[in-house]
Amino acid sequence: MTSGRQDAARDRGFRQGETPRVHPGLDDARAQSVRDARCDSAQVRFHKQGRRWLYRLLAVAAVAAGVKGAWIPVKAEVAQVLLQNAWGRAQAGAFDVRPWPWADTYPVGRLRSGEHDLIVLAGASGSSLAFGPGHVDGTATPGSFGHVAVAGHRDTHFAFLEHVDGTTEFELEAPDGRRRRYRVARTEVRHARETEVLASTDDRLTLITCYPFDAVQVGGPLRFVVTAEPLDAWAAR
Repeated sequence: MTSGRQDAARDRGFRQGETPRVHPGLDDARAQSVRDARCDSAQVRFHKQGRRWLYRLLAVAAVAAGVKGAWIPVKAEVAQVLLQNAWGRAQAGAFDVRPWPWADTYPVGRLRSGEHDLIVLAGASGSSLAFGPGHVDGTATPGSFGHVAVAGHRDTHFAFLEHVDGTTEFELEAPDGRRRRYRVARTEVRHARETEVLASTDDRLTLITCYPFDAVQVGGPLRFVVTAEPLDAWAAR
């Protein structure tokens, strides 16, 4: 009689959604298995979502890097067009002609070599070199006798220096129209701390850019230095 009542009570429990504990140890094991399965499923979803977001971030970074890499040479080319216009005004007699209203530099010379035609800016600061080669302060200015030094970026305006040799010639023009030709005497790699390369007062043209030319990281300690000797005196042409 008692057994029948217990069976009936157990049946009512089933109907009310209660789970009978027939074997406590077995129930605990099943419950733990369910929890583990749910945890594993959550971890899988988390890792899948994490990978998707990582892929998205990598894609955005790649696009950003590509746009930035493409913008640098485009900016350099566009700037040279504006600088050529400013150079024309300087040759007409204007002084310190700024290529755009907010510019903190102005053309002081024009450097040609083969197909390369570049406007040289006053100063070799980062803001100047972003738009063109810069005249190094403290050295002779274009149009003067002495040591003229010009710096430029290896991946834009001065990328062609990688291929110069003893037959390469440069023509430097001053704002008053006088020009002077130089020919490469030597090239060398120097450490950025070796500033004695600029200390010389000999009559020459020195061109400086970062090295190596194919470096991935910018701002390395090495510099590629081109020394060119004059072929003639400053003269109108």
